[in-house]
Amino acid sequence: MEYRTAKTVSNVLFHTSLLITIGALFCLSLCLITGSSRFNTILIIAFSLGAGLVIASSIVHIKYYRCPHCHSAIRVSGRTPDHCSSCGKELM
Repeated sequence: MEYRTAKTVSNVLFHTSLLITIGALFCLSLCLITGSSRFNTILIIAFSLGAGLVIASSIVHIKYYRCPHCHSAIRVSGRTPDHCSSCGKELM
């Protein structure tokens, strides 16, 4: 997988997990306000799915977000760099 694709996939997975977690927190607040326990299964599924997506995002980022020349990890700070910080070659 190309490093730019890996960054996009990682970001999409992470942001999707955030949306699922926010939905689960909203569901939890409904449970607490209404005193109902019928949302318990939904909460467990939503939090598990959110955690799974965060883990998948981390794995994709760690494994594939690397320089195509020297295979060292690309630093994550702001936008995608133009050159590798380890070998100095241009990132395609």
